[in-house]
Amino acid sequence: MDTSKKWSKGNKRISPVFLRWRPAEAWHIVRAHPWLMFLFINFALVIPLEYNISMIEPRGEPYDAGFVITKRIHNILELRPTLNHVLAAANTALVVFQIVYIAWAWVVEGRFRPVLASAFMFSSRGILGYSTQLPVPQEFLGSGVDFPVGHVSFFLFFSGHVGASIIATLDLRCVNRVRGALVMDMLNVLQTMRLLATRGHYTIDLVSGAFAGWACYHLAGLCEERIKTQSSSVAGVSDYIDLNL
Repeated sequence: MDTSKKWSKGNKRISPVFLRWRPAEAWHIVRAHPWLMFLFINFALVIPLEYNISMIEPRGEPYDAGFVITKRIHNILELRPTLNHVLAAANTALVVFQIVYIAWAWVVEGRFRPVLASAFMFSSRGILGYSTQLPVPQEFLGSGVDFPVGHVSFFLFFSGHVGASIIATLDLRCVNRVRGALVMDMLNVLQTMRLLATRGHYTIDLVSGAFAGWACYHLAGLCEERIKTQSSSVAGVSDYIDLNL
C-alpha cells in the first residue's frame, strides 16, 4: 500500500494544521487577542471545577456567589427597611426612564430598533420564565415601590431590569450619546448590586439578562436592515411600474 496517498485527497496532499504552527505566530495571536488566552485559561480552570464540585442536595438551599458577595449589603437593608424602600423607588425610576427612552426613540426620533429589541427580549423572557419557574429566595427583601409595583408576581429568569438597561445603553452608543451610555452603565451596575443584595434575582438571572439584552438588540438590528431592504425593493418595483404606466 502506498502510504504517500494516506493524507491525500484527489491531487492535493493534506497535512495536519498543527505542523504549520510556529511559536512566533502563537505569540503574535496572544499579544493581538489577549482575551483568547484568558478564555482558554478560564476553560482549563472551570472544567476540573465543574466535575469535582459537589451537587446541591434535592432539598438543599441554592448556592449563589452573588448572594455571598452582597451579604453585608443585604444585612444593612434588612435592618433598615426605609433605605430598602428608597433604593427600590430609585430603581423603579430607572425602569420608568428606560421605558420612556425606548418609547421616545420610536415615537419622536423614528428609531424602531430599541422597541423591536425590547419586544424580542420580553417575549423570550415570558416563555423562558414560564418554562422554568425558579423559587423566590428565602431572604428576599420585597418593597411595595419596587418594579413591578405592589409585589406583583414576576419571573426570576431572566432579569428584565438588566436586559432593558443593556438595550438602552447600546442604543445610546448607537446614536453617539456616549455620556448617557456611561451613566446608564453605572446605574445598571448599582441596580445589579441592589438586586443581588435584596435577593430579587439570582446571579444567573442577571448575567443572562445582560446577554439577552445584547443579543436581542443585535437581532433587532438585523431585522431592521432586512425590513429596510425589503421596503426599498418594493418601492423600486412600484416606481418602475409607475414609470412604465
